[in-house]
Amino acid sequence: MFQIECLYLDIIINLEVSKMNIGNINKAELFAALYNAAGPENLAEHNPNHTMTEEEALIILMHEDFEIENFNGRSINIDFSESEIDPHKYNESNGANKAEAIISALKSP
Repeated sequence: MFQIECLYLDIIINLEVSKMNIGNINKAELFAALYNAAGPENLAEHNPNHTMTEEEALIILMHEDFEIENFNGRSINIDFSESEIDPHKYNESNGANKAEAIISALKSP
């Protein structure tokens, strides 16, 4: 938990940053699922109907930095280099608890 103190207002704000364990999930499968669930930001520049496959995601992860902010017009904001991710920025762009729902679905048998 982080604390931020505001010197001018005598307020302490507690921010809980909860990370999710993705250690048992194929990162290419996760990237593809997050990409496919994310809405395109600019429909004029990118193909909004493109569905990423796990194979495409694997190639991208092999050639890109593991921290992917935006890809092909979709806001991802996930660092795939660790066994835990912070879903906050993904959810901020794509909907509340969307990343958690995707990860839970991938963990389900």
